[in-house]
Amino acid sequence: AYTEKNTYTRNELVGIAGKVRDPADLSDVKDATVIIRIFDAENKMVDSTSLTSDEYGVFTYVYTIPPDAVLGDWRIEIEASKEGYTSATQVLSMKVIGLYIQVMREIYERSFRDPHIEPFDVTIKVTRISSGATEEYTTGSDGTIPLAEIFGDGQRVEEGSYIVRIIPPENNNPEWVRKWGTTHIVPYTGSGETHAPRFEVRVSLSLTGETILEIDRSFNVILRDSSGAFIYDNIRRGSNKIQLVNKPLEIRLRTIDSWENYLRNTIYFYLQSARVTQTPIIERVAYGTQTSYGHGGEGVVYGEFRPDINTILFELDASKFFSFDELYGLAVSSTLNTFIHEFGHQVKENILCDPGANLGGEHWGDHLPCSNVELAYDEGFANLFPILVTDWSPMLHKYVTWHRYDSSKYKGVCPEGKTGNYIEGRIAGLLLNLYGIADPNSGVSRADVLHDFIEASRVFQRMVGHPPRSIDQFIIIKHFLDPNILDSIREICSRDNYDIQLSFLDPLRGVMRVNPSDAMAFIVPANIRISFTQPVGGYEYSELNSREFVSVTTLLPGDSFISLAPGYDAKIYIRGYSAASSYMDWTVIEMKGHENKVGKLIYLGGGRMFVGEGTTIHLSHIGGRFIETIETPNTIITLHSEVVICVEDNETTIVENFRGLVNVNTDSDNLELYTGYKTSVEGDEIGEPQRIGSEEIWWEENLTKPEIVRCILTKDLDNLIEVRNFREGENGYIVLNLINVEYGDNVTWRIDDETPLQRIIQERNNATVVVELDTSTRGEHKVEIYLNGELKEEIDYSVSSEEYLTNVMKAVIIAVLVLVLVTTLSYLLRGRGGTTKYPPPPPPPTNQLEHRISHGQMRTEKFTSLLT
Repeated sequence: AYTEKNTYTRNELVGIAGKVRDPADLSDVKDATVIIRIFDAENKMVDSTSLTSDEYGVFTYVYTIPPDAVLGDWRIEIEASKEGYTSATQVLSMKVIGLYIQVMREIYERSFRDPHIEPFDVTIKVTRISSGATEEYTTGSDGTIPLAEIFGDGQRVEEGSYIVRIIPPENNNPEWVRKWGTTHIVPYTGSGETHAPRFEVRVSLSLTGETILEIDRSFNVILRDSSGAFIYDNIRRGSNKIQLVNKPLEIRLRTIDSWENYLRNTIYFYLQSARVTQTPIIERVAYGTQTSYGHGGEGVVYGEFRPDINTILFELDASKFFSFDELYGLAVSSTLNTFIHEFGHQVKENILCDPGANLGGEHWGDHLPCSNVELAYDEGFANLFPILVTDWSPMLHKYVTWHRYDSSKYKGVCPEGKTGNYIEGRIAGLLLNLYGIADPNSGVSRADVLHDFIEASRVFQRMVGHPPRSIDQFIIIKHFLDPNILDSIREICSRDNYDIQLSFLDPLRGVMRVNPSDAMAFIVPANIRISFTQPVGGYEYSELNSREFVSVTTLLPGDSFISLAPGYDAKIYIRGYSAASSYMDWTVIEMKGHENKVGKLIYLGGGRMFVGEGTTIHLSHIGGRFIETIETPNTIITLHSEVVICVEDNETTIVENFRGLVNVNTDSDNLELYTGYKTSVEGDEIGEPQRIGSEEIWWEENLTKPEIVRCILTKDLDNLIEVRNFREGENGYIVLNLINVEYGDNVTWRIDDETPLQRIIQERNNATVVVELDTSTRGEHKVEIYLNGELKEEIDYSVSSEEYLTNVMKAVIIAVLVLVLVTTLSYLLRGRGGTTKYPPPPPPPTNQLEHRISHGQMRTEKFTSLLT
């Protein structure tokens, strides 16, 4: 038989459940008579009842402890009997207390949303404010102490005001101190016991004898209020006090390691909610970076990421870092911001990997210029990331109120003479306003904001070969994908606002029409002139020469793209305003002009393009189809997927169909051209289809190809530190970061001359592949890594046996063996040898604690099931 717990208060229900079994074969005994007798702390029987076990031998009973029950140790005697059996008796113990304080600890484990709760063995020091007298108490095994014991004479509480300090044990383990910078295991507001987790409480009695607790001040304790909810931030005098009437005082403490896991878990689940990548990458972002605290004496201010050891160093020790104090800790934006800000960098590093970005240089403050625009953009996103995570979290926003980069120091002309493109705070402010989340109470999904930011950046990467490296580049792609934001962009970036200069709003570098048409063009750096049928924006310019920059423009029928010189001229992405349903929904045209001729491409509107004399294009659809018809001087071509069209002159057009179905039409002829075939149109006559041979695919050299951008040998996937030597049998991995990949790309690796292994990529743009090394054989090994059949990496590593790690160790072992051999021979030669008998090895120890824990869990589950 079991009770739900061991300690109860007056008026509380005691659930008793049990099962009657035959001891011979453990079969269930039905219809057994079960008598339950309950005795109070004065050995007086206060209840007796008789029950009958059911067909499974189960019985249950609920007893209500009376309001005037005697406090102390009670017992429950349970007797089972049945004819033909020997009766059996079991005695259960329980403790009846008055109102109580209970101290529990929250334990957060990685990748779990909810904490595990368990009793906390702590010392409680209670100081009566009127006299200054202090008494010390210790919680029981269930974390409780009766209120009457700490606020009264043991049987009744006494009115008064008290300061209650909760002091957990210290942890003096050197590894703990090295990691967290303190021996404390919970947040403290300072040094010494006076700064331990604490609260102030006023105890009073109502006219009817009810106990009233009023808590109007607390530090670093989590208290349950009268509604049953836990209050996770500090209680401030005169604002959010708690009043409990005839209710126990339930307290939780969160240890500093659980605090860090809680923040990491919040980032983990936020990234999951944002649908930005696959689980292994999310795990690496949230859990792959190490932390270390208490480095203020080494010149670390707030926080600093050290890539050489993959560790973030924090100025404060962890007990202060995770405190709710107004002077430092989570209540100060710089602390929580620093933590999540550094993980924002990990998001960019792992999800939008860009080894070519210039992230070197210095930055001195979020309102001051960085040394270059790429560093400012990277820091600007990292400043945005804590706001996204905190706004999204149901709890973190209660700890600190973020400023939203909207004060005067982030707006207007920058005093240092730089534009907002160089200032991280202004970039963060622009992004907040662009996504409509400058107001913390806006209904915009913070998960959708990050999802959009990542997906827009991936589109840019697909087109240009790398993610956006400046706020200018991000706004270009964002406008291409969502042209309706143009007026908003102009307002946010104006000189009176964040003073951010955008190249495509400069008529000499890029052009924007105020009123959108039915199409949008994104032009990758190329040797091309764009001629407009109407002046654009508020400017008189009607032409744009594009040689060195990415640009984007709104297209109207009649706008044309003209070669400035023979050869490869442009890659043009065209997207419909209303036709496109997703970010990966556009038509891409690669264009080149013929020698001694000016190539020309004209947008006709309505999903039609004209290819002029002396022009070759490669056209393909990505996601959707916007351009469906190509006209040349002598033919009309309706297409579905991927073609090459070469207009040699006004009478000759060559059509090569690489994918899908193509309809070729002239005034007097038509042809359905299938995948893998080409035809030549001379005047009005369409030639017979022929197989496409091994002609040069000229546009491929201009496409972004999948690449391995980082290759790390490591022993630990959570701590990516480069190693080359492994012990025999030790974990060994190669972590590959890839960019520009597509679904179906193939990564193959071969260790020495063994059978190759492979992985088919299931991601788009960025992917991570983990190769497990063979460390079972000592010696030198080589790994060959292929990407789509092309050898990309050759990596050497060595495996050493643990007992032969160094020459010194070898020498020691040999010396010991020689010494033993000489001693043994000498012993035998003296005639004193013989057979030595060794005692048998001791039996393996039984983990009694583990056994008891598992048995206790089984009993708890059984009891819960029986009560149900």
